[in-house]
Amino acid sequence: MAIVYRHIRLDTGEPFYIGIGKLLSRAYQNRNRTKRWHNIVNKYNYEVEILFDDLTYEKACEKEKEFIKLYGRKDINTGILVNLTDGGDTSTGYKATTETKLKIGKLSKGRIKSPESIKKWRETMEANNRFSVSEEAKEKIRKTLTGIKHTKERIENQKKSHLGIKLSEEAKQKLSDYWKGKPKAPFSEEHKRKLSEAKKGNTNRKKK
Repeated sequence: MAIVYRHIRLDTGEPFYIGIGKLLSRAYQNRNRTKRWHNIVNKYNYEVEILFDDLTYEKACEKEKEFIKLYGRKDINTGILVNLTDGGDTSTGYKATTETKLKIGKLSKGRIKSPESIKKWRETMEANNRFSVSEEAKEKIRKTLTGIKHTKERIENQKKSHLGIKLSEEAKQKLSDYWKGKPKAPFSEEHKRKLSEAKKGNTNRKKK
């Protein structure tokens, strides 16, 4: 069995949180509550009201969603509750605060993944077919990129990012196999001129 409860602030008599639990004691616990929840409780105190105490867990999740939708959420400007999700024991509707985003950014900044971690991540992604792109998706990407002109600054940054990169023999072979037999479109005079100018300014070419 499961319960559905609400917390009511004593200064206004309004509910400010809707919750569910598999035990009655959950409605009276202070742990695992949000910062906004604690701010209200510390300032105004609260009382607990049990809305349902004889539901299946699935039904309790449904009721929680209904009440959260009814009262609305403060974080997305739809109501008075401090709930951060739409309920139902999921993270649906969760919106990270600016403070949370900054914390995540600081934790991630400068973090270097080991080759082993990268390998495991890649294997997981491949197992879930996350790298496969449908023909429809490819066509949408192609249409999106058609006509895009890169700025000189972007082109220069791309050049710098590729300096010093050495391809393995396996990678070179894959590239070679990929281009074998593919028809090459004739370059326009304008394209040839740009290639010629680019080569003149390439300081990495070996002098004969």
